[in-house]
Amino acid sequence: MRLPDSDRDLVLDVRRADREGREMLFRTLYDRHKDRVYSLCSRITGNGTDALDAAQATFCVVFRTIDGFRFQSRFSSWLHRIAVNCSYDVLRARARVRAEQTPTLLSGGGLDSAQDPAAQTPDAALAKEDLERVVHEAVARLTPRLRTVVALRYFEEHSYEEIAEILGTSMGTVKSRLFRAHEALSRKLGPTCGAGGLR
Repeated sequence: MRLPDSDRDLVLDVRRADREGREMLFRTLYDRHKDRVYSLCSRITGNGTDALDAAQATFCVVFRTIDGFRFQSRFSSWLHRIAVNCSYDVLRARARVRAEQTPTLLSGGGLDSAQDPAAQTPDAALAKEDLERVVHEAVARLTPRLRTVVALRYFEEHSYEEIAEILGTSMGTVKSRLFRAHEALSRKLGPTCGAGGLR
């Protein structure tokens, strides 16, 4: 059986399939998006266990509600909106536990250098690794709302319009949150943020 290339075709096939076929096709949709969903959840929650719970909840919601998706946005935007909401739900449910933990942002892209890693000297590679760790930790200390816009903009590379759509807010609010995130990161990182970090 040839699987559809586009999310739209795959979603339509999921809707049309019988129960057994629906589960198989949904598994394909899951495999296609699971890594990015988990990555987004991890950056919002700052914890691998919470991220896993949020990602699992995301796909449960998608499976239950996929028939109601009307293609008024990209499937990935709709999926990421659900992931954001599920991440917030997990954070709210575990607020007391989270207060006792030090948030750790999982690595996974978004700050890659244009330079070929193989061409880096050991000192340069170590410096880059240290910079990424410092930036990840600084982002992890932002509020969930600010972490979310940073993750969507710089790690998932969504446009301002797509972020506004995912969060159900205005572009002005998105820009305001990013501005506040930049200010907070500048205070935490000093010249690091302005000299090649998050912009």
